[in-house]
Amino acid sequence: MSTTTELATLAMKKQGLTSQYALAQRLGISAQRVSNWFLKGYECDDEAACSLAELAGLKPEYAVLLIASARVKSPERRNLMLRAAERLAA
Repeated sequence: MSTTTELATLAMKKQGLTSQYALAQRLGISAQRVSNWFLKGYECDDEAACSLAELAGLKPEYAVLLIASARVKSPERRNLMLRAAERLAA
C-alpha cells in the first residue's frame, strides 16, 4: 500500500465517501488517476496531497512531506523527511 493510498483511504473515511469515483469527484480529478493510486501504487502530486490532507483533517505540509518521502530513494533522506513530517503533525 502506498502512502497516497493510505492518505486517500483516510480522506474517504473522514468524508464518508464510499468509492474511489466519489473521491475523484470531490478532488476534481479523473477517476483513472485515483484508481492508479490504489491499483498501481502511484504516489500523488503535491497538489493532490494537499487536497487529500484537507479532506482527511491533516495539515497539508504533513501530507506533502509524507508523499515526498515516499519518492526519495535514499533511506537517510527518507527518514529525515519522515521525522520532519512527524514534527509538523505534533
